[in-house]
Formats: sequence, C-alpha cells, structure tokens
Amino acid sequence: MTQDALADELDTSDLVGTATVGVPCCPEEDVQFLDCGMVTSHQNETQSVNNESSLLYQEPMQEVPDDVIANYTISTTDYSMPSSYEPQTSSRTLKIRRVTVLKDMITSFKDGSLENSDVKIHVVMINGRGKEELAEDNGGVFRDVLSAFWEEFYDGCTIGEDEKAPALRHDFKHEDWEAVARIFIRGFQDIQFFPFKISKCVLVTALYGEHFVSKDMLLASFKAMFQKMKGNS
Repeated sequence: MTQDALADELDTSDLVGTATVGVPCCPEEDVQFLDCGMVTSHQNETQSVNNESSLLYQEPMQEVPDDVIANYTISTTDYSMPSSYEPQTSSRTLKIRRVTVLKDMITSFKDGSLENSDVKIHVVMINGRGKEELAEDNGGVFRDVLSAFWEEFYDGCTIGEDEKAPALRHDFKHEDWEAVARIFIRGFQDIQFFPFKISKCVLVTALYGEHFVSKDMLLASFKAMFQKMKGNS
C-alpha cells in the first residue's frame, strides 16, 4: 500500500470516528419514552383547551313569559318622611279651683313631666260653685291662673314691698318649691308671663348662681324690699 493510499485510509477512519462520537446512538427504550412523553404532553394541552372552552360556554338565557311580566308589580310605597310631619306631643289638663289657686297649682306642678315643653298644658277653671267655667284655653285661661297664683304667692309666701323674696314656711317642703320653679318656667316658656315682683337677687341666684349677684344689686334689692317699711316707721 502506498503512502498516499494509507493517508487516505487514515483520514476516512477519522471522519467515521468523529461521526460516531458526534451523533450518539439512542437506545430503543429512550425513543419509546420520548414518544410517550410527547403524547402525554399533547393530551394535557388538549384537555386544558377543552376545559377553557367549557368555561367560556354559557347556556342561552331563557325568555320570561309575557303573562309573568304582566302580573309582576313594582312596589311604589313611599317610606320618606312627609313634609308636614309633626312629632306627637302629649298634653295635661289641669283643673284649678279659683278659691284655692295656690294649692291646686302647686299640687299639679309636682308632676315632673310638666318640665318638658313638649307637654301641652290645658287649664280648666273651676268656679266657686264647683262647676267648670265655659272658656277655651288658648293662653288666656292659663294667664288668668298665673296672675291669681303669683298674687296669692306674694301675699302668703314672700316678704318685702317693691321686691319680694320667698320666705320659708313650715308647710312648704322641697317638692313644693320645685313645683313653684316649674310654674315659673312654664309660664315664661308658654306665654312669656314673668313675675316681676320677685327680687332680682333671688332670680339671678336661682338661674345663674350666687357668684353672679353683685354687691350693688344686693343692696338695691334690699332697699326695694324695705324702703316703705322704713318710711312708715
């Protein structure tokens, strides 16, 4: 064999070896596993597409029969508060005898609910013969009763001349004085009736406290209470 033929044979064997090493042979079982994996992956993809298709699929809406629509009614009840709505208020009817106005008024106003201005007060006057006077109380009857009450209160429950201060009485208890305070408040709230003869110092003390009474006010009230008594002496 010549040198050239030997060189060609060596070059060919190198190429064959290279091809054998560069492209390895796959065992038959590996090919089968690869084929199974590809088939399984393809089946999973197909199943996923089918699931998505089933989610996107919706059944067509059923039409409501005309008779059902015709019989269906919508509630039109209005639950809003009417513009003319007024809260319900209670009322008290006071029967006051003319001969015992002071006693009857104090007894009636011991009811603590009369402090509430929402409670309407209706006064019925009883005359000396024990019969109800025919008069509708639109404020005038209550004013008449208040005038009679405070005049009797001045005479029997206060001391002083131009200004009068309440005086302690053995037959007046705590609840009696509370009733007098309610009469004062409701008289002013309802018909703006004000017992102007009551001492300023007493009113300021009752409404705001003693620390609002100045020395000048106290001295002026004292003089107004006793100046006529001093002149008579």
